[in-house]
Amino acid sequence: MSGKKHFSTGKTFFAASALVILFLAVNLPSANAEFSDLNSNSPFFDAVNYVQSQGIVNGYTDGTYKPENRINRAEFVKIVTSAVFDEDQILGCAPNKVFPDVSSNDWFYPYICVASNNGIVNGYSDGSFKPGNYINFVEASKIIVNTFGYETSPKEIWYQSFVEKMEELKAIPGSICSISKNISRGEMAEMIFRSP
Repeated sequence: MSGKKHFSTGKTFFAASALVILFLAVNLPSANAEFSDLNSNSPFFDAVNYVQSQGIVNGYTDGTYKPENRINRAEFVKIVTSAVFDEDQILGCAPNKVFPDVSSNDWFYPYICVASNNGIVNGYSDGSFKPGNYINFVEASKIIVNTFGYETSPKEIWYQSFVEKMEELKAIPGSICSISKNISRGEMAEMIFRSP
């Protein structure tokens, strides 16, 4: 009789343990990012998981992230400012400076407004912002360093202090082979992941 009771208790314990394991397997975050084109072998896996978990980026409607796709200046500013400023600050922005190629009807307008008002971006010498241009590594470095409020000292070459700060933070992706390289979505995630 006691043997049967012991077996029954063991069976109950086993069933309860199985339920707990099943619950954890279903409810814990997946080891994979939620993108069909990104797995743990990707050099950007941890970075993309981080920016996704922080609500900084989303993937495409087809479930992909497209880590190799290049990113333009408007997209980059939107992503980086969203990491630091809240929705009220962004949507309530009243511009101090107006770029002739950025309209208040553009989807990216409030993000560029916040970035401009906070000294994160200045635009080009002709007064334009060029939102559709792909962003290169030195431009991205300046925006990240300024967004996260890192101190730098002006150098003879405008981008030198920003690149040096990114190097100090160990935030330069290994795939960056040139200061003028247009960065990808994966590299953008890596730079943000290593910066704050």
